[in-house]
Amino acid sequence: MTRVRLYMLVIVMLSCMNACVADKVTVDPNAGLAPTSAEVGKTDPRLAQKVTYEAWHTPTKTILADLSKKTGVTFHTGYNLNDWRVRDRKMNIRVKGVSLAQLMNSIARVMKFKWSINDKKQPPTYRLLMDYRLLAKLQAEASKRENELKSEETRRRTELLDTLAKVADASGSELAALKESNPYLYICAETGFAKLMTTIFTERPAYRETFTGADGNSSPGMKYLPPETPQLCASVLHKVSPLDKVWCDRQQLPDDLGQQTQTCSVIMEMTPSPYEYSLRQQLSDFGNIGTVVSTGYHKMGWLKDANAKSTQTWARAILAAQDQGIGNKGYYSQFANDVDNAEKQDAEEIEYYFMFDPVAEQADEPDLHRITRLKVTDEIKKVQEEQLKASGYQAAQRISFQTDLRLIADATALNIVSDSFAVVVGDLSPGSKNEELRDVLDTFADSFGCNWEKHGSMLEVRRRDWFRRRSSQIPDGWIEPWREEVDRTDTLAADTYFRIAVLEDDQLEENICTDKVLGPMIGDSFQRKNIKGFGRFFLQLTSDQRSQLYSKQGLEPSTLSADQWHYYADMFTYGRRFSPAHTDQYLDLTQGPITIAGERTTSEDSSYANYSFKVTRISPDGKPHQDHWDMVLPVIAHPKEKGK
Repeated sequence: MTRVRLYMLVIVMLSCMNACVADKVTVDPNAGLAPTSAEVGKTDPRLAQKVTYEAWHTPTKTILADLSKKTGVTFHTGYNLNDWRVRDRKMNIRVKGVSLAQLMNSIARVMKFKWSINDKKQPPTYRLLMDYRLLAKLQAEASKRENELKSEETRRRTELLDTLAKVADASGSELAALKESNPYLYICAETGFAKLMTTIFTERPAYRETFTGADGNSSPGMKYLPPETPQLCASVLHKVSPLDKVWCDRQQLPDDLGQQTQTCSVIMEMTPSPYEYSLRQQLSDFGNIGTVVSTGYHKMGWLKDANAKSTQTWARAILAAQDQGIGNKGYYSQFANDVDNAEKQDAEEIEYYFMFDPVAEQADEPDLHRITRLKVTDEIKKVQEEQLKASGYQAAQRISFQTDLRLIADATALNIVSDSFAVVVGDLSPGSKNEELRDVLDTFADSFGCNWEKHGSMLEVRRRDWFRRRSSQIPDGWIEPWREEVDRTDTLAADTYFRIAVLEDDQLEENICTDKVLGPMIGDSFQRKNIKGFGRFFLQLTSDQRSQLYSKQGLEPSTLSADQWHYYADMFTYGRRFSPAHTDQYLDLTQGPITIAGERTTSEDSSYANYSFKVTRISPDGKPHQDHWDMVLPVIAHPKEKGK
């Protein structure tokens, strides 16, 4: 967490605590001694009333408003109406005939919140609050683990490059030994990839510094390489291509590859610091080196943790598939499961960095031994399909999680209370066998990275990485106006688009990519990373400067303030792709004027629009220089669905 974010957290904590000094905390499940429903009922008999309620991926503010209407008990959410960190958190609830007190306690336990009672009013009112003491403690722990993770990434990346240098010139006998002991290093050495990487990182120390620095947000361009590198690139590509076709089903190499590698750019793509979609590949897949040729994108090799189980299993599978003449489909049918299991083992070894709850130990009770069988009924399938369709098929992960909770509830008659996030890794994929309830719940928890606790008839489920995932939350008050803009105009203005695009990766994945309206408009991960740097620069411009940007003359960087210049310079190195070595010319104003010009283009039927921006140096004769830096936003507008 940056100092600015930490400072803002302290301000929010203080303001929230001041807003609620009149409330007395009487129920604090985070203390581990939540009162029973009978104890709560003695202080307020209304909490003994039975409740039947169902909500899926629903904000707590909506849930408590519903419960207020159903029960006549007044509930408030958060310290005030601006406390979106409590009010906008999502939950899944499916309960039948449970006491209101039971449900309240389950909500607080699952969400790591606490109840405050205002008994000065009669009847009393209840307020759901975040435990800021717990939050501050976990934030300190998260910062510690984040620093440890960066150190571990740096250690592993440095060790990888040192290891590649050692095997770069391996002899025949050494290669044979490597094939048995470390098939990944064998591939790197035999194809020449190890020598190529060693040459590049030796001759260009800045590339090594960026790679070992574990910074996935920027990477140096590799347009100008050591003299012998293009020829070596071509040789490596010829050897790697057959392996790459097994793994990625790539196109054939062009016949004039040797000539093309004399002029092409080599682009380093780095896997960023671990986020949800790469949960099972955290430290094992650090990035890759590729070269762009006219027929498409072809990899020269893969930089992976040489000691990871997943790396070894993957490399052994690639070699076996090649020996057997197996193509892409055959590889996946025969070897993918082994690689997947190895990735899970690697993930278990580094869970410490991400999981803030240890695996919960459950007390034994007879009910956990009852035989249970999950059954996917036609009704369940119908509900799932309706939910998928309603989400525009953007929220398949979340809906899979919800479906499995429904299956458990139907099979066990348990009441379900869980937290809910849009981005989920895992799938229970229930089979047809009979199992003890404990085993069913353990399989579910392992699959989705959750903990489960059973309190009588209540099954409480919480993501073990809940604290890390809560940082991906942004206010619903941001998202709703963006949706309204699309509904009103069928498009997103450039400044709105950039406000979305500069969000952190996990914030985009959790809130935008899984949104029916905004998800299809924001582009994929590769596109977003390419425009993030320019987006940050664009948002620093004044309205007058943005007008100049779209004028015929464009905007001159010489007119930027010092702060704006920082963002201008940063956009050339931010992202994975737009960092060619010649961009230094766009930072040197002593060699003549530079302009930035943008335009909005619309399709013939006005169904979509693109924004493009060009940075150009003006030659002494007043004409634009032939070289320029381009950035094009993906399609950011689409027609509204008919009848919607």
